[in-house]
Amino acid sequence: METNTSMNGSTSLSPFDDFIENGMVVQSMPDADFYMGKVAELDAEIDEVNESAELQIERIKLWQETRTSVIERQKEYFLKVLHGYLISTGKKTEKLVNGTLSIRKQQDEIVVEDKDAVTQDGRFVKEKMTVSVDKTSIRKHIFETGEIPEGVSVNPREPRFSYKLNP
Repeated sequence: METNTSMNGSTSLSPFDDFIENGMVVQSMPDADFYMGKVAELDAEIDEVNESAELQIERIKLWQETRTSVIERQKEYFLKVLHGYLISTGKKTEKLVNGTLSIRKQQDEIVVEDKDAVTQDGRFVKEKMTVSVDKTSIRKHIFETGEIPEGVSVNPREPRFSYKLNP
């Protein structure tokens, strides 16, 4: 084992002592080359382990996607049944032991089919650094006047069904 002696007489171990097995020190080029070969073999083994792990991870992800897909379809079925139940009651909200069901009306979706036509109209433009269509003012205009501006269509949306599970 290599030790360093300082001027005051104290000794300290080399920082590499932890890595030197049985006090073995490489002192020749052939020995160093032998150890480099061993290091290369270990690197190859590490690469093999990592490749195997990646393959297993991909298999697990595929299994996960397959299983969750099946479970999601089952969940969608139950949610459709619950949605039908809530509609049949005529209620907007139903509190149950395991959670709460609710249906909320959503705003109709404003679809700008011809941005240029809406922009040229000028009433529904909000200016920033860039010119964009102001859907809020379009919605307000439609609500107040019933007029749908040129270049705009209104797509009614279905009420949104939601659920919340109790902890």
